[in-house]
Amino acid sequence: MGITWFTYDLFQNFAEHLAQKTTSDLSDILSSINSRRYVQKIAKIRRQFVIRGATEVFSNWRITNDKSHAYTYNKGARSEIQANIGIWNNGVRLGYGFEPTNAMFGQPDNIYQFLNITMNLLQDANSVTSKTWKELSPLYAEKYLKTHNWQTTVKLQFNELYDWLKTEKASWLFFGCFIGIEPNEKAPSILDEVRALDFIDKFFESTLDFYEEVWRHYRANE
Repeated sequence: MGITWFTYDLFQNFAEHLAQKTTSDLSDILSSINSRRYVQKIAKIRRQFVIRGATEVFSNWRITNDKSHAYTYNKGARSEIQANIGIWNNGVRLGYGFEPTNAMFGQPDNIYQFLNITMNLLQDANSVTSKTWKELSPLYAEKYLKTHNWQTTVKLQFNELYDWLKTEKASWLFFGCFIGIEPNEKAPSILDEVRALDFIDKFFESTLDFYEEVWRHYRANE
């Protein structure tokens, strides 16, 4: 049976739920997210720079082998900067990620171009990128070093973000925000469907200009 939105039981028995369910069981959640106005603009922006780019945004969830995590990224963006949403056992992350590996036909050289552009823009005080993330700081961030089987999550201030992304040989880098089970001063509870959906849409509204700026610089540097 499908899940229409995140529930307390889903998080309390997270690994068990993911072991029992397929990605289609979570598709209603994705449909609700995809229906939002500014979420849909992610695909529209990408189509400005990619010929025959996908019209869908988040097309499906992927569940990790150890059932610890489910995630989705905007369709077609495996080797690009990714708009990314992930489910952990204590809430949901949303933001932008880079996966510079060969897995799933990834193209690391291309991904590093997007990452380097993002880092350069973060150092330009006049860029949309730096202004956007300074405004949204503090940020939730993830890093995974496959060679050490080590992942960490942290809360970063804006002035710490550049050095965080500078890590060598990371196979996953992510920054954005986190919506937990309990509400806080920055975000509602992920269990509150109406407020959580509004928060997700407003987050992407506030970061779309950043996403477009990175793409514009990427095309200009080709």
